[in-house]
Amino acid sequence: MSLGPSNRLHLPHRRWRRGQTISKLRSAVIDAAGVSFGLWVSYLFVLFYLLVAAGGVTHRDLFFENPVRLPFLNVDLPLKGFFWLGPPLFLIVHTYVLLHFVVLASKVGVFDVQLRAQIQDPEVRTRLRRQLPSNIFVQFLAGPPEVRDGIIGFLLWLIALISLVIGAVALLVFFQLQFLPYHDVWITWWQRIAVVVDLAVLWTLWPRIGLPKEVPPETGETRRRSLVEATRQIGTIAAMLLLSIVSIPLMFTIATFPGEWLEAELSSLPPIVPTYYSRASRAPILTAQ
Repeated sequence: MSLGPSNRLHLPHRRWRRGQTISKLRSAVIDAAGVSFGLWVSYLFVLFYLLVAAGGVTHRDLFFENPVRLPFLNVDLPLKGFFWLGPPLFLIVHTYVLLHFVVLASKVGVFDVQLRAQIQDPEVRTRLRRQLPSNIFVQFLAGPPEVRDGIIGFLLWLIALISLVIGAVALLVFFQLQFLPYHDVWITWWQRIAVVVDLAVLWTLWPRIGLPKEVPPETGETRRRSLVEATRQIGTIAAMLLLSIVSIPLMFTIATFPGEWLEAELSSLPPIVPTYYSRASRAPILTAQ
């Protein structure tokens, strides 16, 4: 079917409008990626800074209630104040960074969908994908196929998962384990609540970042792309489930201290391994099953 004169005149205008739409979406992704990189570096600095500060606290410091010396700043903070304010401060930073990456993932997703819908040539799409910023989140979400579907894409996804999911929960659990010998009920429960809240935030926000979006396959894509997406989806859910299953029982059943309500309640439960008392020493002796 031949096009009329009016349709021929409108074709260049339509192509120009589509190009403008892709260009605007690409500019929005570039702007958001530039901000997200600075936020991610700042987040990593806060994570390692609190890790070093909390890791420098010894049992002697807890016993004598010595102040915590902040690295680089050489400022002394009260021991209880540091372990009281550290977890919620990190929780606020972590939540803010995750919210920004949710916005970034949304912009990248819109760009990816429009690119697939408006650009039919796979080579042109690949060239446009290569022009995206070298941000790890942008690349494993909408980078060129050789990046998304290869070992580079897997490593980028793994770095994001370790830094924003596993590392965050590990730091909050480390705070509780470091302060546990002090035997302060209120601060210990405050730290436990911080871990539970962080897990809830991760279950709410991280699937919008780490899980692949349901989009139709591009022309020329093979089963390798489907396998990569399935691997990331299973790996993300498995990592978050394992993190929740390990951290919550650790905080509420193992990381307790004598005199605490949890310790008293757990001691009243029947032991997992049966014991009996010797008549001579009355000390519990484990029995082999």
